[in-house]
Amino acid sequence: KLLKKFGGSIRQKLMDMSISTKIMVFYFVLLIFSIVVSSVLYQKIFLNIISNKVSDVAIQMLHSIKTNIDTMIDTVNDYSKMIITDEDVQTALRQASEHTNVSLQRRATLAITRLRGNNSYISSIYIFDRYGNKYAADKSIIKILKINSIREAEWYPEVIARKGGFVLVLNAGGIFEMEDSREKFISLVRVINDVNGQTMLGVLVINISEDMFKKAYKGIAANYGTEVIILDNHKRNIVQAEKNTGFDIKKFLDGSGERDSNSAIWKSGGQEYMVSYLKVKEYGWKLLSIIPFRELSKESN
Repeated sequence: KLLKKFGGSIRQKLMDMSISTKIMVFYFVLLIFSIVVSSVLYQKIFLNIISNKVSDVAIQMLHSIKTNIDTMIDTVNDYSKMIITDEDVQTALRQASEHTNVSLQRRATLAITRLRGNNSYISSIYIFDRYGNKYAADKSIIKILKINSIREAEWYPEVIARKGGFVLVLNAGGIFEMEDSREKFISLVRVINDVNGQTMLGVLVINISEDMFKKAYKGIAANYGTEVIILDNHKRNIVQAEKNTGFDIKKFLDGSGERDSNSAIWKSGGQEYMVSYLKVKEYGWKLLSIIPFRELSKESN
């Protein structure tokens, strides 16, 4: 009844208005309606454009991170070639036996310490000869081997099959006793062959710390509150997001199929995120970036 009465009152007032006033009221209502509809459409269109642009930027950003990681691994690979061909290392491994030779061990250790030098990428270098003797240069404490022989490492058959090519393994495949369970590193592993006869002399393990991978994208992923995740070929975290977004990585990757790169808006914990990923085919890795969609909304507003 109140509504009917109010509606009747408004209708009566409109009827009592002059034609010019009625025209003004009509156009005023039309203008408000147009502004509201236009604003909603503009917001949706603009957010769509922003999303597409940020998606492109995110993929380009991941390509830049990939380039930095490739450069880092190529540099470490070059160092590994210097180590395995070093005369002191070759001599020590040729003359190795079941009985530890302190003099040879010291000579090889000094050589790899010298070769490691001030290279910021390399946190530690380990060499294992055919008899299980260890030669190490580590920026922190020398790690203890958890397994009885390097041949028991899960990656050993693959490294042998590569015939001198390198393999990248998370945390050296768990062969070391770790003082800090949170410590992460990527290990470049390859066999050491005799440069004269190509006989296998031992195995080289070079460890690159997680911090070096973070530095590879620190300056690149500084905008929009971006989180970067790096996964190895078994979808394990090499680098994980610093903030817990509650995002289901597995679900996203499963939904992306076999594409080399992809971007999508995903909801997690009541929030929306622009998630992008890029495959690193050479190592079987995946790079992901997660951008909170509210950051894009700020740009839109």
